[in-house]
Amino acid sequence: MNVPSEIRQLLGSAAIHAHASLACSLDGPIGETHLVVADGQMFVFTRESMFGGFTRVALDAAHPPYLEPGDFNDTLYIALADGTAQELNVSTFERDSVAAAIASGAELATGEPPPPEKPAAAVPTQVPSLPEPEHHEGTSKDLTHGKRKSFSPPEPTPKPPDPLPSTPAETVVAATGQEAADEQRGVFYGNDVGCAGCLLQLAVFFGAIGALWLLHIQAMAQLGSIFDTVFADDDATYVVTKIAVVICGMWAGFKGAVWLERVFKARDMTGMVMIGGDTAKFIGRRRAFVVSFDLRQPIRYSAEAFTKTPPNDEAGKPQKRHWTVLVRLEQGEESAALRVTQHCFESELSWCGQRPEIVTREPEHRHAVHVQEQTARRALSRMRKT
Repeated sequence: MNVPSEIRQLLGSAAIHAHASLACSLDGPIGETHLVVADGQMFVFTRESMFGGFTRVALDAAHPPYLEPGDFNDTLYIALADGTAQELNVSTFERDSVAAAIASGAELATGEPPPPEKPAAAVPTQVPSLPEPEHHEGTSKDLTHGKRKSFSPPEPTPKPPDPLPSTPAETVVAATGQEAADEQRGVFYGNDVGCAGCLLQLAVFFGAIGALWLLHIQAMAQLGSIFDTVFADDDATYVVTKIAVVICGMWAGFKGAVWLERVFKARDMTGMVMIGGDTAKFIGRRRAFVVSFDLRQPIRYSAEAFTKTPPNDEAGKPQKRHWTVLVRLEQGEESAALRVTQHCFESELSWCGQRPEIVTREPEHRHAVHVQEQTARRALSRMRKT
């Protein structure tokens, strides 16, 4: 478990059974919060920045932390010993570890596995109905999640629904073929081969078409001399064979460009992300830079998105837009980024469980690796689960 060393020191000799981390503090979206189950007890540590010290938060033992499922993000409710309530957003990357920590704490506290969860709308039986005082911040009311009492935050004031979800679901498509084999080794290749590489690939692609085009002309002339005839340009045989030759040329050119791309990757000309053990390395084209991250320590993620595409088409209807997205990663003095191109509606933008900031200038980073969208999502998912 990737429990920060400072928290291990605060816990002393206590045996740690489960751990979960959130990329936010109890006071806002900046910082981090850790849930640790040690010696049968749930501990919560938080800090408001990546560089400050951790503070242990005293919990209300009568109301253990409770995770409420949501459409895109879950919500973690924490009842503090002073009677106040805290709500923390839990992204899809953090959901499993938080749920496991809460389940582990309940199991160690009761000596038996927690009961299976029931639908949120189900009302438990044999629970006496008690009059409730007017609810305000700092008070709690009894709700049930399965058979276990939980803490409920103040009911929000009704407001018109937001037409855009705050954090849309992120779809990660599994790799196939050679790409899957590379990622099995922990290598996520970039796709930026530079201007010279692009020109060379185009030359190979159109060169194959042009070469077969010329060979077709020579072949038809030789066949005409053999059969003592002339194949005119508008002859059916000439046209059909020419179409077949162009298709074969496109196939050969594509295969040549793919082979050339493999050569570029082997020569470190595309950049890459290498993940192995507890380390992730961002490597630039021709090893122009190497930035390492310790996956045992928290990493701060942020994203920026830029587009020149108008939001509506000529008919005034919303349209998908071409976005340049820069996902930044920061850990101490180390900083790197993944640069991707995404074609989607603005409402579908989501990276690392958060919506990117829309900027008016194309974002830049001197340690950026250019990758395809799904390659970036798979690399980030692997880093956050390590």
